[in-house]
Amino acid sequence: MIFNNIIEKLLTDPIHLRVFKTLRLHPEGLTGRTLGVLVKTSSFKINGVVRFLVALGVITQTVVGRAHLYRLNEHHILIQDVINYLIDYETNLLNKLGETIMDQLPRKPLSIILYGSIARGDEAPLSDVDLLLIYKDNAKPGLISQTAPMIEWINRNYGNTASIRQVFISEFQKPEPEHKTLIRNIIKEGKSIAGLTITEILNYHDKNG
Repeated sequence: MIFNNIIEKLLTDPIHLRVFKTLRLHPEGLTGRTLGVLVKTSSFKINGVVRFLVALGVITQTVVGRAHLYRLNEHHILIQDVINYLIDYETNLLNKLGETIMDQLPRKPLSIILYGSIARGDEAPLSDVDLLLIYKDNAKPGLISQTAPMIEWINRNYGNTASIRQVFISEFQKPEPEHKTLIRNIIKEGKSIAGLTITEILNYHDKNG
């Protein structure tokens, strides 16, 4: 491997990280052709990338018949200490946001649902963080959390403006006509980042009323 400026060389090309993510999902190994298709790049590009990463030692190459199979080298220190950390961090980033919000709210909602461009995965750097907090019907209006401190915290720590809506669960399960389109879109593209899943919310029934 290269020891000087290795992080720059390892991560300069976004295709490198896509290769690492894809190979981690396929420990059985992938051919260069299949890998190129999955990371959405050309055969010429993927051939150059895997040659470089094999030379670094972070992926391995095995000859199987007439094909070459590529795998992550899980024993390599850069995979253990850098790549796996980065992938895990990205994977858990939204859930960590949801857990932190849930911890900081004085009144705990049943669910925190992320929707909009970030939930769809097509956000820009300054896209709003669109959040829906769903509360039990017996939560008194005065007890529902004030959102201004949370909006300020998200902007300070993530650099995005937050848009936070709060509803009772019955309003989500059976929305008023003027809210049906929004709720339908949230059900379709939203994701729970803390608390109950959307499916659990739709099927939720409070036995205590």
